[in-house]
Amino acid sequence: VIKAVSQLIADAGIGGSRFQQSLAIINNFANGDVPLKNTSFPAEVKDLTKRIRTVLMATAQMKEHEKDPEMLVDLQYSLANSYASTPELRRTWLESMAKVHGFFEEEESKEFIYKEPKLTGLSEISQRLLKLYSDKFGADNVKMIQDSNKVNPKELDPKYAYIQVTYVVPYFDEKEQQDKRTDFERHHNINRFVNAGPMAYARAFFEEKNAKKYPDNQVKLLKEIFRRFAEACGQALNVNERLIKEDQLEYQEEMRAHYRDMLTELSGIMNEQIPHTRQPGTDRHTTY
Repeated sequence: VIKAVSQLIADAGIGGSRFQQSLAIINNFANGDVPLKNTSFPAEVKDLTKRIRTVLMATAQMKEHEKDPEMLVDLQYSLANSYASTPELRRTWLESMAKVHGFFEEEESKEFIYKEPKLTGLSEISQRLLKLYSDKFGADNVKMIQDSNKVNPKELDPKYAYIQVTYVVPYFDEKEQQDKRTDFERHHNINRFVNAGPMAYARAFFEEKNAKKYPDNQVKLLKEIFRRFAEACGQALNVNERLIKEDQLEYQEEMRAHYRDMLTELSGIMNEQIPHTRQPGTDRHTTY
């Protein structure tokens, strides 16, 4: 019973005033049961409810320190040790402690896939994740990486926790393409996703050592698609700038900086100058 209740407290978070009242009622019934009065049963029930209250108190402390992983694990370890005489119960809390410890372990280079409603923008989920990790590590210790380029850890400042957010789509092989017909099948129970960002495609098809492997007319067509893509990205940034509120200005500037970096790299790869889309309110001046 104590093992089951402890598991419920650990996983489901039970333990309010009604639960406390139920423990008192159980104690009263055990003490008032005349045929069992001279047995060890009432004392065992009392010991049981006392242990459960200990668990409740420790759980309340854990809730108080839920954003302090070190303190949280210390509390769970203390609780586990208090049940040294009950090996199964001690194991329950050690397992609970282990779960808290898989969450706060080193998360470097780990990837997480979030399934969001169709109209969720990258900026929205970026801000949400920034808040989540800022609460965990402190707002001054977290930075966002806005592009999809491969990250070189050596170029990052070890003082900060970095988050990279990008858009991915499900990947299916030929058989899966045929089998997964419905929208539901294409978005549930899947575990492969391959978006490496547009520049990965540019490098794969436009760099001199690669371009010669493919038909010239197809490479030219893809280059035209990239020119249109660059133009569309610039226009989208202009539209976004007109629509956003002040709290997203910094995010907008970062996106525009990455857009400029993309155009610079793309120009080098394609061996031509890809023009920047004009920002709102700017004029073009040409001298002849």
